Amino acid sequence: MRALILYIVVAVAACVVAGCSEELTPTPYTLSKLVSGETSKTWKISLFEYALNDTVRTKFMEACLTDDRFKFYANTERLYETTAGRQLCFEGEQALTSSTWTFTNSNATLTMVMPIFDEGVLPFFVRELKENKMVLELFLDQENTESYRIHFEKTDEE
Repeated sequence: MRALILYIVVAVAACVVAGCSEELTPTPYTLSKLVSGETSKTWKISLFEYALNDTVRTKFMEACLTDDRFKFYANTERLYETTAGRQLCFEGEQALTSSTWTFTNSNATLTMVMPIFDEGVLPFFVRELKENKMVLELFLDQENTESYRIHFEKTDEE
């Protein structure tokens, strides 16, 4: 008798679970879509800031960066390209650098290559991220007291 009651309870529970199933459709992360758009998005640098102890000490813009472009792709590989303009920042600068990018929501970190700093991938703290504006911060010391803040603007230029 107990076995019959247990069988009925299990059968009813299985029917309820099967009848209440809902198709789940994953949605892409909103923040990473702000970086890359639906398929890709191109950014240009508008301003650099040097900060010490969270206080901006200097604002500047390197002339060689005004025509550089940074393109983030929304594909599964998360491809990333930097295109140097006519004004090179250093001797031997590549006209096109290809790499990948990542975005981590938990600590608001965008990792990418920035040829003016290094050829390798660097972690940038995301201070601000909007549809047309992005501010990244690169700390220069272990204590996180000295940094560069890089202001980007979305551009339709390729």
